[in-house]
Amino acid sequence: MTRSCFALLSAAVVGAALVLPAPARAEGDTAADATATLTALETAMKAKDESSANAAIKKLPALYKGTADKGVQGSIASALGKAVKQKAVPGVRKNALDALVETDDGPTAWKGLSNVYPDNDTEDAEKFNVEIVKAVGALHPEEAIDKLLETFKKAKQAELAGQAALSLGNYHKSKRREQIFEELIKTGRVMKPGTSKTQNVSAEAQARWTSIGGSLGKGLDMLTGQTVGDPIDWFKKYDESKKNLKALFKD
Repeated sequence: MTRSCFALLSAAVVGAALVLPAPARAEGDTAADATATLTALETAMKAKDESSANAAIKKLPALYKGTADKGVQGSIASALGKAVKQKAVPGVRKNALDALVETDDGPTAWKGLSNVYPDNDTEDAEKFNVEIVKAVGALHPEEAIDKLLETFKKAKQAELAGQAALSLGNYHKSKRREQIFEELIKTGRVMKPGTSKTQNVSAEAQARWTSIGGSLGKGLDMLTGQTVGDPIDWFKKYDESKKNLKALFKD
């Protein structure tokens, strides 16, 4: 073999080595990284070090997905839930909430979120309670359905009730979707102010319906796969269906 041919062959071998995929990290390594990151998060939270806490939080979704260890996953969900709940370091709360959503694991993430789910009589000027209900909808765990229905029915804050309707719209693949649909319709009808000329409707009640009605219509669209939009039109479609709710869903 000539010197030039040998040089070309050597270059080809080196080039091939450069494009070889990196070896996958062992399960134990990922779990160890997760444990170390959780320790770093706990230390940062105790020191009220927002920057370091957010840096640790940012790593956790990938570590969550990189391990099959349910214990480690549960610890991550629990730690993120605690970060969402606390108020001493407010700058980490939204990041922790987003990280829970990034896990894409509704049942486990719900264990972290259920402890911070907002009460129906709470009014939150910053609307962070709305963000929590939105996150629950993005994850759509079956275990949260009853909570969301209760929020839609009873939340004092109109924006919170409206977000519950939108979050329930993400349950289009749930076995309970027909029940969800019917309860949204029935509750929506009760919420809607009367149209009778003899009935006095307060400006507050009308404003509440204006806020909730649009979200209800959109939530019903999302749930069914249809594009009706107006909740009043949905009420009519429900009546016309004669309880054949299955026919109202596109798939």
